[in-house]
Amino acid sequence: ATSLSMTALQEFLASRLVKPPRQTLHPQLHELFEGLLPQKPLPGADVVLHLADADITCHSIFLRRSPMLESLLDWRAMRGDSGYIHIDMPHWTWPIMRVGLAFLYMDADTAAFQGTDEDKSPDQFIDFVLDVLQLADELLLEKLQHITYGFLSPRVKPTNVAALLSDALRLNAQDSDSYTHQKLPTIRVEEISE
Repeated sequence: ATSLSMTALQEFLASRLVKPPRQTLHPQLHELFEGLLPQKPLPGADVVLHLADADITCHSIFLRRSPMLESLLDWRAMRGDSGYIHIDMPHWTWPIMRVGLAFLYMDADTAAFQGTDEDKSPDQFIDFVLDVLQLADELLLEKLQHITYGFLSPRVKPTNVAALLSDALRLNAQDSDSYTHQKLPTIRVEEISE
């Protein structure tokens, strides 16, 4: 509690009264997540993610929510390695990894995508969401995959369905493929009614 600056938990542990602590976990996790800026060491951080455009210090306790990263961290522990754990991920950039880390740190659902579409065209945003889907697949984050499907679903249009099906095949995303097939009749009925 001290190393992560969780004052409400510190107060609760120091108190002799039996009462529930103040509910501050979500705001404090959000504050901790916002501290994940490149080149800024955080208290208690023990992992460095080396991305294509930044080095991000993280906490292994949150990264362990990913089965892939948990296996990697367990393997390092079995080897007896100590100190910072360096993970090379040069195929990912900070904007994409930021969404994945928001999910891991705060269990953010659609809030993880907040502000990510401001400087992008609709096609660029779809590409961004597909990159996040690929990250979720790599990190074995099934819930994040479903969240990204939720972002893609309203953007399936007759003009981009072929490209989305091609991307789904490339990413081996069976769920989005079946969803797109279900969505097509709805789109056609809407077009006919207009």
